[in-house]
Amino acid sequence: MRFFLILLLALGSCTGGGVLSIENLATEPPLPYRLGIDGGGFLLPGGGGRVEPGGRILASHLFDGADGSEVISFARLLDSFRRGRLASSMVVFSEKDSKGRAKVARAATKTALPETLLQRARLEACDLLLVIEGVEDAPVLNHGVNGQWPISSLGWLLLGLGMFVPDHDFEVAVRFKASLRDVHTGKVLQSIVVTPGPFSLSLFQRGSVLGLISSIIVPPPLVGSDPDAVVRKLQKESRRRLILRMLARLKDPQTDESLKRNVPIRLDLLQARRGEVSVVIRGRQEVLALRFTVDGKPLAEGRKKAASLLATEKREGGRVTYARVLNGLPRRGLLRVEVRDLAGNRVSGSLDLGHRR
Repeated sequence: MRFFLILLLALGSCTGGGVLSIENLATEPPLPYRLGIDGGGFLLPGGGGRVEPGGRILASHLFDGADGSEVISFARLLDSFRRGRLASSMVVFSEKDSKGRAKVARAATKTALPETLLQRARLEACDLLLVIEGVEDAPVLNHGVNGQWPISSLGWLLLGLGMFVPDHDFEVAVRFKASLRDVHTGKVLQSIVVTPGPFSLSLFQRGSVLGLISSIIVPPPLVGSDPDAVVRKLQKESRRRLILRMLARLKDPQTDESLKRNVPIRLDLLQARRGEVSVVIRGRQEVLALRFTVDGKPLAEGRKKAASLLATEKREGGRVTYARVLNGLPRRGLLRVEVRDLAGNRVSGSLDLGHRR
């Protein structure tokens, strides 16, 4: 019986929001692009007053600081992107220049991106630009006692461990925003918005010292929460979840699929095995130019491989398709494919032939 109760306590220790980890996300294929990254997790104006229905307001906002404060560490975000293998290759702009990154983030939410940024992205041979647009704050809501209260009360009564069971629910509708953009026009190809989700906290996590002492004689579900303790806990956990959920959304195959539906030329790259890559191009116009590079240098016999791919042209339903498995490629290096059609539309993609991290 005692073992069963301890097992229930352990199962109840989850704080909700789903299970994500850098290690699991790293096993998923990276985005097939050389990605330029700018902006940052700066507080957007006007978010703190937004109230979601239900619950009682425990705090008017989650994060401290004025509008424009960087509440999500850019270094930590980049570390997660790198460890989680976000893309085949990444180029970080203004990593040490927080003012410059803040300017880009503001421009992304109000006006067009600076042309200098787009020019730099093209010079760096980026396929897409990822702009971290910022964080929209929100009040902390207390939804009160949840369905774990019997376990918490039983654990308190029999084992004295009820304070470790997450018996109160909280919610904060903070939104972390980003966008994937065309490096030629700055046009938004895909918008990304993630939230931290609901939280379940135990008295040990949500209570004050006085609350913990009072739980000696009062069941933990009946002990009130300390607002400062709750906010501190949710700040830390929200930052972790927002970073992981942003990485997960960006790597979600549906994100890449949606992105490819928003461009005039669809380019699919898939590594079949070492030295072989499947290349498929679909569009409404004929391909006018096709270029292959590896680590920025022209691919050996690149023109011959381009001609063999263009020779597979098929027309059906007003669309043109080219498809071929290219072999004899290097076993390592960053393969980049650039495509331009008769209408002047351009698209590119990159694939890490050696699965470099």
